[in-house]
Amino acid sequence: MPRRRLARSLLTAALTLALWPQLPARAEVTAPDPTPTGPLTALKVAGDLAVGPDGKLYVAAPFQHQVLVLLSNGRFRVVAGDGKAGEPVAGRTAVEAELSGPYDLTFGPSGSLYFVDGGRVWTVSTAGVVRLVAGDGASEPRGAYPAHIADGTPALSVSLGSQPWVATAPDGQLYVDTPTQLLHLRSRGTLFSVPTLRASFKSLPLPPSLDLNLTSLAVDSQGDLDVAGFNGWALWRVAPDGTATYVGYDRGSGGSIPHLARGPGGFVYAANGSDLLRVVGTKFVQAYDFNVTVDGEYFWLKSFAFGPGNVVYADSFPGECGFEARQQLIAVKGGHVQLLWQEPAHSACEL
Repeated sequence: MPRRRLARSLLTAALTLALWPQLPARAEVTAPDPTPTGPLTALKVAGDLAVGPDGKLYVAAPFQHQVLVLLSNGRFRVVAGDGKAGEPVAGRTAVEAELSGPYDLTFGPSGSLYFVDGGRVWTVSTAGVVRLVAGDGASEPRGAYPAHIADGTPALSVSLGSQPWVATAPDGQLYVDTPTQLLHLRSRGTLFSVPTLRASFKSLPLPPSLDLNLTSLAVDSQGDLDVAGFNGWALWRVAPDGTATYVGYDRGSGGSIPHLARGPGGFVYAANGSDLLRVVGTKFVQAYDFNVTVDGEYFWLKSFAFGPGNVVYADSFPGECGFEARQQLIAVKGGHVQLLWQEPAHSACEL
């Protein structure tokens, strides 16, 4: 895909906003000071984003082996990870843990942070202690899917494959997926397949020669699960009874998977290039157009998160991965854009 460059215009926005009204031109966006007490650090490459119940913006830094939180002064503080590649030890403080490449951040209603690292799901409590939630960390042969997980299997004893995903429902229920299975983590630490899911998916249309390959997922306020899959931009909606409905395959040529997150109105939203789509029933509705020029570069949406006060946080793909020479992290409110961070130097595509 050829690189497109727009006219240089620092912090100039051309946005179509369908979520919130316009605000006065002087409106500014800031993130509140966090409570984590880890060391200050510089962000090098931004990964997935999430906003906690307290309004703080958290950023996965997979190549620094850390999870960071944004301060109101624009600096970052470590929430998890000591900066060394390794494996966390359950029960230790999060800032002492060694991580390999954290991604897919999400929060439970109690304020606990969940993320995926090393093929397993971890949580950091509000007291800053890391705990293993699911997965044994075993890797599968290259190109192979993990074995089917039987209902009632202890969550800590199973292989979730090399890249599972996690989501929390508004009531705190936790869901995990592997490439071929969507799972519900019960209160006693056991995993159960969402009912009838496999049979339902088999009846849905799939593009030729593409496997199911479930990836990102999110849960809306009605308990419906939205899950992406088959090696490209596609989405299904799974009702609480397990009935799966095909929503759409937006990019017929494949492309990156859509990042999904619950947002305003309890809807699930999906990143799609420069667009943010709202999933309404079984249809996509354009909610936001990130036709934004930041320092003269086209903004290609990678991850996003909704903050308090009608703020949308978003990051673009790292340098040379898409259209941008350097990655940006921005906050948008009422059509006004604030540049929160920019990749310090041109880098090779890493995400």
